[in-house]
Parts: sequence; structure tokens; C-alpha cells
Amino acid sequence: MSLFLKEDGGYIHDKKEGELRICGPIKVIAIVSDSARDRGFGRVIEWVNLYGKVYRTVLLMGETDEQTSQRFKTELKETGFYLLHRKWVWNHVIDFINESIPKKHVVGANSTGWLAGQFVTNEWSAGHSNGSEAIYIGRNVASLLKQKGSMIDWQKGIGSACVGNPILALSVCSALAAPLIGHSGLESFAIHIVGESKTGKTTAMNIATSVYSNEAYAETWSSTANGLEAVASNRNDMLLCLDEFKQAPAQDMDRVIYHIANGASKLRSNKDGSLATRARWNTVLLSTGELSLEEMFKEVGKEVSAGQKVRFIEIPIFGQFGAFDNLGDFKSAKEFAEYLREQSSNHYGTLFKAWIDYLVSVDGLSLMIREEIKAIRKQWAPLAKTDESQVNNVMDKLALLAAAGEIAANVGLLPWSLGDAQRAIGQVTEIWLDDRDSYENSENAELVQNIYRAIQEIGSKLCGNTSKNGLRFDIESEELVWFVPHQEFKALVTRSYSRQLRQVINLMLKRHWAHSNEARGTFKIRNDRFYKIYPQRFCHDTGQSYNFTRFFQNSKLLKINENPSIPLSQVKNQ
Repeated sequence: MSLFLKEDGGYIHDKKEGELRICGPIKVIAIVSDSARDRGFGRVIEWVNLYGKVYRTVLLMGETDEQTSQRFKTELKETGFYLLHRKWVWNHVIDFINESIPKKHVVGANSTGWLAGQFVTNEWSAGHSNGSEAIYIGRNVASLLKQKGSMIDWQKGIGSACVGNPILALSVCSALAAPLIGHSGLESFAIHIVGESKTGKTTAMNIATSVYSNEAYAETWSSTANGLEAVASNRNDMLLCLDEFKQAPAQDMDRVIYHIANGASKLRSNKDGSLATRARWNTVLLSTGELSLEEMFKEVGKEVSAGQKVRFIEIPIFGQFGAFDNLGDFKSAKEFAEYLREQSSNHYGTLFKAWIDYLVSVDGLSLMIREEIKAIRKQWAPLAKTDESQVNNVMDKLALLAAAGEIAANVGLLPWSLGDAQRAIGQVTEIWLDDRDSYENSENAELVQNIYRAIQEIGSKLCGNTSKNGLRFDIESEELVWFVPHQEFKALVTRSYSRQLRQVINLMLKRHWAHSNEARGTFKIRNDRFYKIYPQRFCHDTGQSYNFTRFFQNSKLLKINENPSIPLSQVKNQ
């Protein structure tokens, strides 16, 4: 008795009952495998529930025996698929699936995002490659992307309201930039909007989610670190939204930030001891909360590292009305926020599909994105008063957001004028730069503190022009100069690791807090080598406080070796 199909479902020929309907409409529409057609084989199955709603899934060929197919059987029942309640019915259904070999072939994607020129979500795919459509076959089949209203409705109700509101533009640009991470050459990163309660953070989050779906698209930080990895892998090349930062797992946050930025889950083993396949992703994480990362870490006795600061980019709420600057015709921020909430509840999910349809049509997408980032960075050159790598790293990421907004506006997907996105994200960039303690690498703050501690200790040890430790001081052109022996200075500034000495010396020479007459960074006087330091200059530039008056009572000029002999091996380094 083989199952055969009719319009209303699957039938068999029963000896007693004749044609017997044993299930609802179900069919195999394609064979799926990887792009090389040598692994990951399965069947794309489509069925209709009791109310005519169509569902689709992939059943791998290794999951079609009586035991492994039970998950699929449960899925059918939970979606309202009709199955005759008799023990032997399921065997007929599975036999029908196993014997179905359609001509159509599709490429299976275990995660959302880019695959051989196509973009895959767990609802739809865009683009074509080698004639084979790509479809999502990952385990997480929950619907993420929902649509309501038209894109014109979104543009009029939400997109236009973002003009003149940098925080809202930041949200939209973050959403659009997520599919571009892999093409930009940048790592994944987080944008964390920090502000007090009732300042518009939730509105900014709702605006971002409306690009993709409804408010349910956003998750919260209350997940565990492992849970966040699962969420991130299900948002590969898509925006990851996490609200309520205060609920984040504080003890795990350092690891979470690196995992999200590195785009890979931690290594795990299968039951047989072999390494499990690591989940991977590219994403832009949009986070909101009342706490900064530093405030959260203080509660658990941790400090924020420089690496975390460039991966977890914190933007404080800075608008005239909380997250808003331009209220349009509304009389208050509250009215404006309520309007945006209503709009985002009725118009969502259309922009992302249109954006992806555009991106898959672009030849040389990576080159276009990188050139746009380069052009924006050139425009932003006056903003950065340093060439430090960490500042440049963050500015590149913010330039990616601006690039996404400019491109979307240029092709008519955003109702913005050209330059609006660049100006808005440029304002955000200025705020980020101003919010830092200085334009230096974050690591320099630790170095500055080490230098200050060293100055305090050296000052307490100096007595006259020479102390028992070989310390000396003098006055040159009415400026205090200290001469500190190499080993003495190394012991004072090297708190964590030996490389800090070189970092300290390079920083001091660069900022003119020290002077050298040798390539190695030291200052030679006769046969002795010192570090020549300008302590007053350092304290003035860094805002540190120290009383230097006692050093100006008496001074005796030191003979300086103005032309020291430098080893030939070091001449090239001058």
C-alpha cells in the first residue's frame, strides 16, 4: 500500500475501506545538499495544515528512519498537520518521503546570512548562484522576520522621523550595516546606547528592530553567555538586538564580548570526544541600558580592557530631548516617542528585505563598501586628533554604519538626503571621542597612572642633585628635569609585564615628557645611562597634581654628552 497524493492530502488503497485519507497535503519539492553536492543531503518538505497554512522544512536523509524521524513527526503535529491516528500511518508517510526524488536541487545553509552570493534567512532567500537556490536548513526554524505595512509606510512614518535625530539614525544604520560586516573586512562589534530611564533608549531599539521585524525580534541580556552565542549564530549577517543591559551576566561579560566580536562560539566536544562544529557569525550588536560596561564591571571587581572598549562601543544619550533632537511637529519628547512606537508597531520588516534584494544585485559589493568607508573616513579626518590604532578601529566601524546609511539613501531605500547619514554618525563619533578620557589608546591611561606613581616615588627619594640610587635633577631653561637610572625607572613603571617599559618610554617621548640622545630611548651622561624626564610637563598635560617647588631652590648644571657614540646596529633606528 503506497501513499499517493490528492488535492486534500495523502491516501492509500486499503483492502477494507478502499481509498483511505491518512494525512494532509505533503510533498517533497527539492533535494538539498551543500554547494559541492557531496554532503548534507536531505529533502525540502512542504505541507499544509488544517487551516490551509503552508509550512516548509528540511528533513536530512539521516533522519528518516522510525526513531530519528520522530522530531519531524512532532513538528508536523504541532503545526496542525492532519495524521490519521493509527500506528502504521507514520511508516507510510516516511516511505513516501524516502521514495520521493524531485529534480530540483537547492543548497542548504546551516546559518542565516551570505552563502555563495546569496543571502539566506530562515524565512526566505535572495539571489542565485550556479542555478541552485540556497535555503536555510538550520535547527532554529522559529520565524524571526515578520512584515506589516509597506516600505513606503515605513519611510513616511519612521524613516523620515530619523532625520535630525542622530541616535535614531544610529539605530537604523546599525541595522543596515549588519549584512555588510563580512564585506567590510571588519570584525563584529557592539553599539551600546547608554542613558538614564525614560530617555528614549527603547524607542531607538524599536526603530532598529522595525527594519527587520516587529518588537519581538529583540532579545534581552538576561540570557546566559552560551544562550547569547546561540542567539548570535541565529543572527549571522543580521542585526542582534539586546535590551536591558543591567540583566546581562556580569561575570561572563568579558568572555561574551570577545566571543561576539570574534564571531565564533567556544570549543565544545561531542559525546564521542570529537570536536563539535563551532557556531560562527558576523553581526552588529545593538544594546541599550542604563549601565555602562565600566559600571557593571565595578560591581564584580573587574576592569574594562582596551580591547573590550573597541568591541563594545558605548554611545551616551546626548540629544536635546534625551535620544531626540528634532521633534518635528510634536510638542514633547513623550508625544514623539509615542508616535514612533505606534508607527513601529504597524510598519516593520519591509526595509530589510528590500535592502538585501539590492545588495545581492551589486557586483563588487566588498569593494564598494570599503571605498565608501574610506571616503567617509577622509571626510572625518578632522575629528580624529590622533592616529592611535584603537581610535581608528572604532572610527572605521562607525564609518561602516554611515556607509550603509548613505548607500541606502542613494538607492532610495531611506528617505534621507545624501550626507544625512554621514553627518548623523559623524555627530555620534564626536560624542564617542569626547566621552573618552583622552584621544589616546585606552591602554595609555594605565601607562599614565604608572608614570604618575613613578613621579611620586622619585620625587620623594630625590635629595639634592644626587641620591643614593643615582637619581639626579636639574633646571634647564627654568624647567625641572629628572635623570632616573634605567633599572630604577623600569622597576617603578613596570607593574604588570615587561613590555610596559617600552610602552611607557614610547609614550613619554611622543608626548615630549622625556628626551633621549640615544636610539634606545635613554639619555647618556658620560658613561651612565638615564631616562631624562620632564615631570612638571607630564603633570601639566595629564592634569596630575604634585608640588615641585622644593626643586627650584638650588641647581647645578650637569655636563651632558651631546654627541654620544651610538652602536652601528642602532644607527638605522634613529
